[in-house]
Amino acid sequence: MAQAQSAAYSFADPVNGFSSTQGNDGVQFRLTADIRVTALGYYDRNQNGLSQSHPVGIYSVSSQSLLASATVGAGSSLVGLFRYESITPLDLSAGESYRLVGFHPGTGVGGDLYQIIPVGSVTIASPIVHEGNYNNLDSMLSYPTNGPAMTNIFFGPNFLYVPEPSTGLLTLLAAIALAARRRM
Repeated sequence: MAQAQSAAYSFADPVNGFSSTQGNDGVQFRLTADIRVTALGYYDRNQNGLSQSHPVGIYSVSSQSLLASATVGAGSSLVGLFRYESITPLDLSAGESYRLVGFHPGTGVGGDLYQIIPVGSVTIASPIVHEGNYNNLDSMLSYPTNGPAMTNIFFGPNFLYVPEPSTGLLTLLAAIALAARRRM
């Protein structure tokens, strides 16, 4: 039985979008439960296809190493306000911190927009604790170190996930055991 995927971050369609210079915008987060990341995404303000390709990655904060990446573009699947590319499932652990990073190649002609949303206006999935925003002006996807900014979230990047299968299995087994005990 397949589990439904959830977006890490969501928000109502904002009024304004902002053009971006070349560089990376990202969010740092910590997990309160194990999850499995299934897709990486990038914000599509008008939901009509991205005009540029956007590499997106997840980095370990402790090692600053890239754990998974994908390039999101016009043909990527649209879910809500984001386009997503599937990745080989990536298991992330509770208690660890990660940086979700999206590269913007610059505005150019018809460049894609990014969005600045106040933290309080963003719905953050329950296993995720927001730890700030980071950025840099590098010329390719890289680990950003400028930050943390805590007031707003810059989108860009997002990801889809399911609860870690072992966590879901333990919950299911506990429910079955409880139901069996109640029948006795």
